[in-house]
Amino acid sequence: ADRAGMLGNLKFFAKRILLYTPCLGLAAYFLNFVFLARQWDRDKHSLRRVFGDMVDHAEERRFWMVVFPEGTRMCREKLEASQSFSRERGLPVMKHVMVPRSKGLVATLKALRGSIDAIVDVTLGYPTDEAGGVRPTLADLMWRRRGPWPVHIHVSVIPIGDVPDDDEGVKLWLQERFEEKERMIESMHNTG
Repeated sequence: ADRAGMLGNLKFFAKRILLYTPCLGLAAYFLNFVFLARQWDRDKHSLRRVFGDMVDHAEERRFWMVVFPEGTRMCREKLEASQSFSRERGLPVMKHVMVPRSKGLVATLKALRGSIDAIVDVTLGYPTDEAGGVRPTLADLMWRRRGPWPVHIHVSVIPIGDVPDDDEGVKLWLQERFEEKERMIESMHNTG
């Protein structure tokens, strides 16, 4: 984003509770994060308002919308819950990524499809170190603890025309993307 001159034009989804985090909440507010309560009935109205503003000003104010379909940070408990969810629904059980939540991406694409050219799909992989540590925590990154952190980054640019335009199609497409992420990270761990 910095090299493309878009650093100030990033838009992120974030939990509303982040607003009340000292320093970080204020920074997120001034960076125009899209705050969500994680209750669809409440969030859909604020999303319509935010997306409407983005579409109305897309020509003079270009933006990059950053979406994390996992909906939360990765930790052992949340990964186990995701795996349980997968088993209950007959989905592949993944050990490196969580089942993506499609509702936010579906809403984003419905509102912004005419204003975006592509989806940039980014996968981060942290190689396992000798001590068994896999990835840094947010605190590790913020306070530069225990670094440096080697990271593998895979980027795919997907033209918006290659993304399904119906809700179920987006949901299946997103699931397939995450299954591919799982295969890439598994391969990285197996082959280095």
